[in-house]
Amino acid sequence: MEDKTCPFKIILGSSSIARRNILAEMGYEFSLMSADIDEKGIRKEKPEELVMALAEAKADSIVSKLQTMNNQDKDEKPTILIAADTVVVYEGVVREKPANEKEAREFIKEKENGTESRYIFTKYQMRSSRNW
Repeated sequence: MEDKTCPFKIILGSSSIARRNILAEMGYEFSLMSADIDEKGIRKEKPEELVMALAEAKADSIVSKLQTMNNQDKDEKPTILIAADTVVVYEGVVREKPANEKEAREFIKEKENGTESRYIFTKYQMRSSRNW
C-alpha cells in the first residue's frame, strides 16, 4: 500500500496484530508502545464501562512513558496516540483472555453453542510532543 504522508506522528498503544494490520493497510507509518497496566486489576460492572476504563488506562500509561521520554525526543510534529481494548461477553459474563490452550478450546466450543458480544472502545489523544 502507498505511504501516506502524515502531518502528525502516530503511536499505536496496542499489541493487537489486527490493529497493526489496519493501520499498515491504510498506508500509515506508526510506532508501537505497550502499556504497563494490570488489566485484571481494573473492574467495572458493565462491559461497556470496563472496555472504556481499560483503553483509558492504557492511554494514561503510555502518556506517562512519553512524559519521561520527552526530554530525549524533540519531535515537533503533533502526535496522535491510539489506545484501544476489546471486551468479549459470553452469556452475560466478561471473558478474560484464555489462560492456556485448554481454556481457549473451551471458549471456542462454548462459542459454537451460543452467542457472544464484543465491546470495543478506542481512546485517541492528540497533543504536541512538547505537551505530553
